[in-house]
Amino acid sequence: MTPSLHCCQASDNLGHAAKLMCEHDCGVIPIVDDEMRVIAVITDRDICMAAYAKDKKLTEIGVRPTMSQGLVVCHPEDRVDLAEELMRTHQMRRLPVVNAKGQLVGMLALHDLVRAAEQASSKGCCGTNGVRLKYTARTLAAICASYLSSVGAKLV
Repeated sequence: MTPSLHCCQASDNLGHAAKLMCEHDCGVIPIVDDEMRVIAVITDRDICMAAYAKDKKLTEIGVRPTMSQGLVVCHPEDRVDLAEELMRTHQMRRLPVVNAKGQLVGMLALHDLVRAAEQASSKGCCGTNGVRLKYTARTLAAICASYLSSVGAKLV
């Protein structure tokens, strides 16, 4: 997990969200309420598609109508295999990590899983919290499946 304190509120505009993504080299920004509880996320793809569809400047488009509608999160004490299952099922590359109050504590990204699985594999074990390279590869394949099928590529 990467600790994440870069977030937006639903009342912000897409220009602000895009600026945060650019400044902090990330492709997703959690949307939080006044108590830092995660209520949604917005991705770089969401921003691009909204800009294209509305044909407006990013500063003229609100975060609220663009942000995700279904929130999927995990908790710091969750096992990695549960987080991988959530990412695989919902085709998510990044998963907000929240505490018991729903407040943002970090982001778990696919690259975090890949790094952990590679380290565990090089040591000949399954790693902490059950990280396994083959499961991480399956998660990556599931996340990419809709894109790959739309361009006619086949998973081998």
